[in-house]
Amino acid sequence: MKFVKPLNLYQDLQKLCAVDRGRFLGLDVGDKYVGLAVSDFDNRVASPLSVLVRKKNNIGLMALDFQNLISKLSVSAFIVGYPYGKMQKNSQNAIHVQGFVDDLCKTGKLEDVKYTLWNECYTTKNVELLLKPLKLHPVEAKTSSDKFAAVAILQNGYGGILRDENGFWNRGFMGHLQSGKKRIDVELWAFIKGIELIDILRLQNTTMEIDSLSVFDVLENPELSTRSSFMKEKISDCHKLIKKNGINLTFITPEHNKCANFLANLAMEDDDDDYDGYEDVLDPPPGIEFHIMAGQGQCDP
Repeated sequence: MKFVKPLNLYQDLQKLCAVDRGRFLGLDVGDKYVGLAVSDFDNRVASPLSVLVRKKNNIGLMALDFQNLISKLSVSAFIVGYPYGKMQKNSQNAIHVQGFVDDLCKTGKLEDVKYTLWNECYTTKNVELLLKPLKLHPVEAKTSSDKFAAVAILQNGYGGILRDENGFWNRGFMGHLQSGKKRIDVELWAFIKGIELIDILRLQNTTMEIDSLSVFDVLENPELSTRSSFMKEKISDCHKLIKKNGINLTFITPEHNKCANFLANLAMEDDDDDYDGYEDVLDPPPGIEFHIMAGQGQCDP
């Protein structure tokens, strides 16, 4: 297995045509189970897959299982959850994860497989809270928790750019929410930050292109997404800023929103999970130029 930093993995995939990129397999590694989740072919949405039983003497069989999954699901890389919190890097959980990866490497069955480590802090705790009202049998609850924790590892981070009238870079922004947030929360927060940035820069009659239909649904009815009074207030503020600045909202497909995805992955390079990170990006980061050129004439947050 070959370790690749998250951003490098993303950049490598972008060099391939869509049909050759493959899917991500998320791994939530515990001492007894390994929860699995698989992304869609756009590597944007993750779904629970299964749970593998982990024993000291079955690592070879697990490697064979992974070989089968790679072939069956067209997997291009593993996203392995790792506790990056400042107090957890030398914890028992971290040792479990690193030991599992080392043991897989030693089997020699997955030599060409790329993998990266992704911040998994609190993903399991958040999923356990979600599953608690279902009153599942303890064994079923544990395996469900492991599968959904693997999903949480695969999706986080946000980003967007503002373009001038010629489609060139004006300003960018990126950030990440703490692990365990719902995908709609991340998409909404990206939208909110984009609207706020337009207001700060005093831009008028701007078109904002959004690649999430769920955001449009929430704007019409905030109750669909959140019970948080804070988020409802933010959404209400966005409506006022949209009217104030004459912002036009339109839908863009994820395939045409590569700059935003690039910045979202760049934001996840920050392994500090103690806060909701946000950063203004004044200059285009290295590697994004191709996506800017490919999307000139579009504004994608």
